[in-house]
Amino acid sequence: KSLIPRSEWKERIEEKTRKKTWVRDLCDRKGSAVKNQASSSYCWIFAPVRGIECRRIMQGDRPLNLSAFYAGSDIKRGRNEGGSGIVGVEYLAVHGTPVETMWGHMKFSGQRTAAMVANAAKHKILTYDEMEPRNEDEYVTAVLGDDPVTAGVPAWGHEVLLTFLVWQDGEVLPGFDNSWDDDWG
Repeated sequence: KSLIPRSEWKERIEEKTRKKTWVRDLCDRKGSAVKNQASSSYCWIFAPVRGIECRRIMQGDRPLNLSAFYAGSDIKRGRNEGGSGIVGVEYLAVHGTPVETMWGHMKFSGQRTAAMVANAAKHKILTYDEMEPRNEDEYVTAVLGDDPVTAGVPAWGHEVLLTFLVWQDGEVLPGFDNSWDDDWG
């Protein structure tokens, strides 16, 4: 995918903002709520799972609440600890994750049934690209192209999903779906 020239950023960002055509806007209109990791350390898996939810909506599918805890607890073997967003993306590309009604919120362990595994296989990441860290041209191009981006925020030790951009004082500020609900981010 070719990069969008910086000379076009301001106009494109302002147009998407004015028309409310960001990924976040469409998800909001469809009633897809931002995920909440609650008191878990699972932001690293919440961001890519939210990305699957958003991508489904961008493709015209109905909103679903997918289980971040299913994938996270399998990767971490039931432990409530931080992890790597790219490890989460790679897991979701192979295994997917089921709807949250099959593996609930804050559930760190339990028996995985054949029905859960089959449901998870319906909700996989089909393609992804790993970007160069802090490469503004890559992430701005992706978000302007309606591709949500899982990104780490080193200052917080936290993972978020970039779903919109803001043009402010000649700079691009990433806007994100945070895994602490709509009150943050």
